[in-house]
Amino acid sequence: MKIIFILLGVITSQLSLAETRLQPRIPTQAELKPEPARPVDLIERVQVCGNGRCQQVPVREIIRQIQEDRARGGDIIGNGGGLGEMNFVYALSNLADFITDTVKNENMNGRDADNLLKIAALSRREARKKDKLIFISAQKNPEIFSTHAHEEARLAVTGSSATAPIFVNLDMLYKKIFDMTEVMALPEMISILVHELGHQVGIEDHAYLDYLGARVRRMVSRDINRISRPLGEKTKFEFLSFSYWSQNFPKLQLAIEGNLKDFSADLAPLMKCSDGKRPVSMRMSNQHLAAPVGFNGNWVVPFRAWIELACFSNGNVIIEHKTLVLDTVISEEENYSVRVIQTDLRDE
Repeated sequence: MKIIFILLGVITSQLSLAETRLQPRIPTQAELKPEPARPVDLIERVQVCGNGRCQQVPVREIIRQIQEDRARGGDIIGNGGGLGEMNFVYALSNLADFITDTVKNENMNGRDADNLLKIAALSRREARKKDKLIFISAQKNPEIFSTHAHEEARLAVTGSSATAPIFVNLDMLYKKIFDMTEVMALPEMISILVHELGHQVGIEDHAYLDYLGARVRRMVSRDINRISRPLGEKTKFEFLSFSYWSQNFPKLQLAIEGNLKDFSADLAPLMKCSDGKRPVSMRMSNQHLAAPVGFNGNWVVPFRAWIELACFSNGNVIIEHKTLVLDTVISEEENYSVRVIQTDLRDE
């Protein structure tokens, strides 16, 4: 009997150790604290191919070409306010949160978790750089995105060092479908960033990086919401929202006829707990639209959503349930400009 108790004790101890090893190690805030931003590594060389040959081109040479085209009034650079570019920047800015959320929710461990958390730590620092993402037209600069003369252009390329910029093929961010222009989905952008930043932390295996990117994309895809509605006979508008339990306000945008309205500045001041303090985290769900109402070339568009605020009170986290009210006006006479006429956060 004594031997049986000893064996049971050993088995219990080993199971406890195994369970501990299976738990993913989530880095502390101190470990993920951004390091001081370093300038883009201009000496880093990126392989570009064209006309049947490949060569290693310094980043500074590519940036010099971009600056010359800017000076001549060229439009190869896309660091403007387009929906595709803005979503890519948003994806990079929040990539560390997307990754750590994936590792935690999917109970990842071992090599995959370690590599993803390395990418998260790098992205948190690199996202602070103004020129980390450079958007260029592949049609006008095919040598940057092609690996061989017979291959199609790639969406993104980067160097191997952690400080190298990521060049994004501007032409592949947008796709024309009949009379509408579709923007690349945010989860796909996130997967691409995992891949490119994975190279920068020293991972060379493309298939493995695609696998890591797919795991993060799968988690993110659960929290993407897109609502499209016709406006009149020939026009369509779209609300795009992304929400998961985050300290940042959920992303919410309206896109129509090439115009983009981001509602962060309008809604962020509303996100307060009942005691007036900022919530620990927040989430948007059940996004829905009422039918637009038209008058004199203007359309009133009512948007509603549920908001959950995680509020800290007396040592406990309490979930407060609210309803977001957002009414906008889209003006056909002003080239489909978007104007907010009412915002409110109401108790359910």
